[in-house]
Amino acid sequence: MKQHAAPSTTAASVDTIASTEQENAPLDDSEPPEPSAIRSQQYSIAIANEQASACIGEQGIKDAVTEVLADSNTASAAISVAIVDDATMRPLNKQFLEHDYTTDVLSFALNDPNEPLQGELIVNAQFAEREALEAGWEATNELLLYVVHGMLHLVGHCDKSPDDAAIMKQAECRVLDALGVQRSKTDARWLVASESKKSKRNSTDSLTGISITQRGAQK
Repeated sequence: MKQHAAPSTTAASVDTIASTEQENAPLDDSEPPEPSAIRSQQYSIAIANEQASACIGEQGIKDAVTEVLADSNTASAAISVAIVDDATMRPLNKQFLEHDYTTDVLSFALNDPNEPLQGELIVNAQFAEREALEAGWEATNELLLYVVHGMLHLVGHCDKSPDDAAIMKQAECRVLDALGVQRSKTDARWLVASESKKSKRNSTDSLTGISITQRGAQK
């Protein structure tokens, strides 16, 4: 999961994501909104399930988004999350990042500087099912990792350099631990965070390089 240069087109044009106007519209108690709008304190979180290959727990996704926002001391935010499959993700990845293959997560920062955070995530449930088998944990946990990773990009993390990637991986570990998600001991991805912690304890140099949120697509 690497961060790429931001394209000029924003995620507002993606059909699978709820528009800002839809998210801010008054809710009708007689007809539950679709996608469902889940509001927690100062955070507005809209979830759209656009796939049928996996069962999705909206509460877990909401908790993951909220935990990243709280961990980063984000005062307020409006976040939309679309859960898709390979058939939907591949053309989106090609459209926004010019990569003609499927991927795990895309994130879009839509707010201007000095404005409250407004972002959109597209996460691939079908991709999560495949990767979870290799990682040695549940597909629901793999999908939550994608949500956490995308949200970390939105709140300012990047992973272009080894140091930045290590910091971001540590943040993923911190958030997953707070959510009560037990990381697989056989998953080599978590060795990055462990080795980084060891190196930091044995060195006088601190790791730096957390980036500011960039507008556009990030992965």
